[in-house]
Amino acid sequence: MTFSGPDRTRCRQISKVGLRSLGVAVSGTLIPLLIGFAAASLQGNDWRPALVVGLILSPTSAGIVLNVLSKGKVLQTESGQLIIAAAILDDIIALVLLSELEVVPMCTVPRRR
Repeated sequence: MTFSGPDRTRCRQISKVGLRSLGVAVSGTLIPLLIGFAAASLQGNDWRPALVVGLILSPTSAGIVLNVLSKGKVLQTESGQLIIAAAILDDIIALVLLSELEVVPMCTVPRRR
């Protein structure tokens, strides 16, 4: 579904909202990540499992966003382009962060009480 986005969106309209969509995407990735990390940390989890919880919450479903905007006939508006561009960038950022999680070493040392 995400790959059907380029044929339904206009590159000129996306270029108009480029920097704004990047800001929305970064905040849309970081806010759920921080909330998930904080919630998992408050439950006594170590930093790595807490980071996993935060990263799991950060991706957006760009395919669903695309479908909803298309059915609502607002996809080709500037706001629609901002939303879909931010959703796609948010997914890319989240996938990059999730792929980098494999590089973080596993903590195997038990915590002292």
